[in-house]
Amino acid sequence: MNGWKVLAAAAIVVMVLGANAQAGITNWSAEWTDSSPLNLDNSEVDLVGETLLITEDYVAAAVDTYSLQCSGETSADPVIHVVKTVTNNSTFVWTDYHIEITGSQGVYYDPNSAASDVFGTIVENGWQIDFYAPNSVPIGSDVTLEFDIVVPEGEFTFDIDQTPTPEPVTLTVLGLGTVVLLKFRRRWSGSAGRRHEA
Repeated sequence: MNGWKVLAAAAIVVMVLGANAQAGITNWSAEWTDSSPLNLDNSEVDLVGETLLITEDYVAAAVDTYSLQCSGETSADPVIHVVKTVTNNSTFVWTDYHIEITGSQGVYYDPNSAASDVFGTIVENGWQIDFYAPNSVPIGSDVTLEFDIVVPEGEFTFDIDQTPTPEPVTLTVLGLGTVVLLKFRRRWSGSAGRRHEA
């Protein structure tokens, strides 16, 4: 009797592995757009089964949108589960994070699939996902964002455009610092000019 159980379990494993092989993604590629490497450090993109794992260190000193362009081919209509972990190594605290997905015909964002370990409020608007509140992402901290992208049978492409948003207080402090530096520079330039005239 135990032999039949082992044989039945082996048959189920073969069926599951066969189903995954049929729905597999081939000719997979992912690359950052031209400006993205300026903002990212130690970034990795890996497709494991139908899960797209993205790990990045965002190091930009200013707010900037960056894109990941993906393409591949499939013999089924799989759902690609995106797990994106970003380390905030920028110069500002993030209060929210915006993602926009664009793609070839048949590619779409699967509504209500978004989640985050930091941001508790998620607003979905077609191809856009806005993650925000109640928490922010301090400098040096990580945030994980998850969502699903459905791709059609055959060849597909999609882009994930991403923009972290700085805390308004951070922007205000940076703006005030710039104003103070400009005033100091003008004063210093003005006093240096008077010394030369004397």
